[in-house]
Amino acid sequence: MLRTDGKAKLMEDNRELFEDRPVPGAVRALALPAVLSQLITVIYNMADTFFVGQIGDPDQVAAASMCLPLFVMMTGMANLFGIGGAGLVSRSMGAGKPERARSAAAFSIWSAAAVSLIYGAAVIILGSFFLRLIGSNEATDSFCRDYLFWTIGIGSIPTVVSAVLAHLLRAEGLGKEASFGLTMGGVLNIILDPVFILVLGLEIRGAAMATMISNAAALIYFIALFVRKRSSLTVSLSPEYYSWGKGIASGIILTGLPSSVMNLMGVISNITMNRLMVSYSNEAVAGIGIAKRVDLLAFAI
Repeated sequence: MLRTDGKAKLMEDNRELFEDRPVPGAVRALALPAVLSQLITVIYNMADTFFVGQIGDPDQVAAASMCLPLFVMMTGMANLFGIGGAGLVSRSMGAGKPERARSAAAFSIWSAAAVSLIYGAAVIILGSFFLRLIGSNEATDSFCRDYLFWTIGIGSIPTVVSAVLAHLLRAEGLGKEASFGLTMGGVLNIILDPVFILVLGLEIRGAAMATMISNAAALIYFIALFVRKRSSLTVSLSPEYYSWGKGIASGIILTGLPSSVMNLMGVISNITMNRLMVSYSNEAVAGIGIAKRVDLLAFAI
């Protein structure tokens, strides 16, 4: 009975949000939490750079700047499956097709996990290729390897899948819960950065570990939330609903692709700029990396 009541209440809240509430109010209810979570993500990336900068080694700041495009690449993956999946889930729910919504969510979650796993493995196995790609040199190679190992090699799945789950929660009308999870991860990262970087003396490796742990914590929060609310949610974490037939895969990819491509263009732009700047000095790369993080504040909004 409680489960039925919980689902009925969520459906009523969603109906009020998507059908009855004036459009500006509905947009604010969904957009403002999303903007806040994006800002928190940018701020904790800035915190990484700030605390690494306290070490006083420009090569480590330059390494963090060089690695940023490869890290941001995971945002593109999350947008592909998260925005695409959330769009198809919303359309399916609106059309009264809960089974299709569940299949769309399962495809988004498990495809994102598989793609991020492959990406993380590629970054570890083909480390030298990626280092040359981002313009790393002898002075920054070891720092870049440490940073990429923890943030992408180990942290790719938590980073990508937690963002996808946040998108799917917004599709269910749970924008506040989605933003809380991402914000919690960001705040945790900001807290852990000085501890790992300065107190424990792990330097740039500590920044990478803090990022990985914070994203893992966000993923655990989202999984726990999905499990706790499973009776009232349309979407499910279960792989039994996984399907790419009946237009599910194409519907998700075509919807999420524009955002993903826009992200990819930014990655290519940043890599190109870093490769040009490194011909001057690692200090120049560090400086432009700091400036780009400030620029990301406006982009996030």
